This record gives sequence, C-alpha cells and structure tokens, in this order.
Amino acid sequence: MKRTLILLAAVIMISAVSAFAAAPTIPNIVATINGEKITKQELIDTTVAWDASTVLERLIMYKIVAQEAKKAGITVTDKDVQAKFAEFKKNLPPGQDFKEMLKRSGMTVDAAYAYMKMTLQAEGVVRKQIKVTPADLEGFNRASHILIRVATSADPKEQAKNDADAKTKIESIAAEIKAGMTFEDAAKKYSEDPMNKDKGGDLDYFAKGQMLPEFEKGLEGLKPGDISAPVKTSYGYHLIKFVGNGKDSKGADRKKLTDMVTEKQMGTKWQEFMLSARNKAKVVNFLDPAPKASATPKPVAPKPAPKPAGTVKPGATNAPPPPPPAPTN
Repeated sequence: MKRTLILLAAVIMISAVSAFAAAPTIPNIVATINGEKITKQELIDTTVAWDASTVLERLIMYKIVAQEAKKAGITVTDKDVQAKFAEFKKNLPPGQDFKEMLKRSGMTVDAAYAYMKMTLQAEGVVRKQIKVTPADLEGFNRASHILIRVATSADPKEQAKNDADAKTKIESIAAEIKAGMTFEDAAKKYSEDPMNKDKGGDLDYFAKGQMLPEFEKGLEGLKPGDISAPVKTSYGYHLIKFVGNGKDSKGADRKKLTDMVTEKQMGTKWQEFMLSARNKAKVVNFLDPAPKASATPKPVAPKPAPKPAGTVKPGATNAPPPPPPAPTN
C-alpha cells in the first residue's frame, strides 16, 4: 500500500511537468446523463458541500508554509518545482500510463503543483533549522574492507576446513599488504564483496551501530590508516582499514556527510516544523469553526515519504505523500 502511494505521488508530479496551466474553463453544463444536465453551479455546490473543509484546511496549511518560507528567505520557483518532478520521473519504472493513474488518483494537475511547491518550501525552511554539529558527525565512521567468504557445507568437517581455508587466505592477504601491497590494490584483487571491491573496498561513511557487532568491534582502537587483524562475521573473514571519524572529515567528504546527517534528521524536524507552524498561526476558519477547546483535534503533520525506487544521493530531497484524494461516488 505504501509503495502504491509513493508511486502514485510520483506519477501525479510527473504528469504535472508538462501541464502547468491555469485552471480549466468550466462550461455551464458540465455533463449530461441520459439527457439530464449537471450544471457548473451544481458541481461547485456539491464540491463545496462534500470536500470544502478538507480543501480549505489544506490551503490554510499551504499558506502557512508559504509565509514561513518567506520569513526564512526561501524562494521556490517554477524551475525548482519542474526539477523536482524530473527527479521523480527518473525513478519510476517504464511503461506507466501516467494520465490514467493521475485520473484514478482524484487529484488535478494544479493540486499536484501546489503540493510540490509547498513541500519544497517546507524542506527549505527545515534545512535552515537543522544545525549539524561535530557531535553529530562523530556518530559516523569511514572504513574500507577486504572480505573472504566462507563456503558453506552440511558436513561439519568440510565446514571446518572451509573456515580454515578462508582464514588462511585472509592471513596471506594481510601478509602481502604488510610486505608492500596497498590495501586498495589488495581489495581490488582479492575481496569477495562485489559492492565495493572495485573501489578498493571503500564502504564510505556509515553510522555507528550500522555494521555487524563483530565488524564494529574490529574498528575499536584503530587510528586513521590502521588495518585490523582478521575479523570474522557471518559474511566471512574481513581485513578492515579505518579511514577516519566523521568529525575529522574535510571538504567534499564533510559536505556529503553533513547532507547525510541532515537527511537523517529531516523526518523528525519536518513534523516538528509543520505542527509548530500550524499551532502558532492565527487561523480563523469561517467555514468550519473550531469546536470547544477540549474537543479540538490536533493538526496532523504530513510525514516525509520513503525515497522512491532507485538510488538517491545524499542531500536529495523527497516529498511526503500527497494529500488523500477527494471522496468519490
């Protein structure tokens, strides 16, 4: 269900890319059923009666976010919105019937555009509020590794031999490195981790606690450039080279890591911003006056959606799911 909502949101946004037009002209007769007419006024009256409160609350929230963005110096242009739509398009599977899915969603192009603009405004404000500290960066390490896997066997004696062979191989690799081969060249030549062997075993930055406990323990006491003794995990035997801690990162690495920390905090900060902005705004809703204070429901802030299918680079933003479609008969 969640995956469907994400896909639907992306489809809505893609469809909007080529259709940033003004609201359509509504004819006086919007439909006929066996000769019976439905007029424009009947459509308007019914829309207001069925969904005015929902749309108004959404519009109020969009206005609040726009005001907060203006105060924070955040400007979102048509070009920015179109770029975000294009980003979603790259992550969708091919062969989708965009127009049909947009129609089934119950959302219009104008609604999708307004929603995305609000999303970018809110993200801009939240990013300015997030202050990444050295303590935040300290929660990340960077390392490279060489992995030699242990072949599995149902025969205990054969399994013990496989384990011993893998350990002997990792020890021989360690000896070659000690004799002068670089860790990176050894990883490219011997490592059995296809995800990073061509990068010299580079695992990039990872949060403390993200790796297996045995792997994390192998990092203990290492200084930048140090190589661990062989470490055994459920994946096999590793040699680990400690590259450094996040607090010591510099230049492009520091920016990338800062973006990673920012993305990690975005979910919580987004909700805090949306709730805070709504609660402090002086809103007078004449269409749907608030009931007594004791019965007033708390506004619900939209949550950021999981990243769309495909790789998203650190720092890339992801819109929360769209508002629910209007009820239909």
